[in-house]
Amino acid sequence: MKITVLGAAGNAGRRVVAEALSRGHEVTGVVRNSTDSNNLSAAAKILFGDVSNIEVVVNASAGQDVVISALRPVPAPYNHLSVPTKGA
Repeated sequence: MKITVLGAAGNAGRRVVAEALSRGHEVTGVVRNSTDSNNLSAAAKILFGDVSNIEVVVNASAGQDVVISALRPVPAPYNHLSVPTKGA
C-alpha cells in the first residue's frame, strides 16, 4: 500500500512512518525542512513542503492509497475553553 504521512517528522508522525514501513508499505513522509527528516528511516520517501499550501497536499496525495495526517492542531487565538454555566 502507498501511504503518505503529513507531519512525518513529528512525535506521532515518526511512529506512523516506522509502523507502516515495518508492515511493508511504501511510505512518503511530508516534512517542512531537511533537518526535520533526519529522524526518519531512509526507507521512506521524503517530500519537503508546507502542508498549509494546498498544492503541496495535492501533490503528496497523488497516486497514494492512503493519506494520514499526523499534524497537531493549530493553536487557538485564546488559551481557555468556554464552558456554559448551568441553566445557560
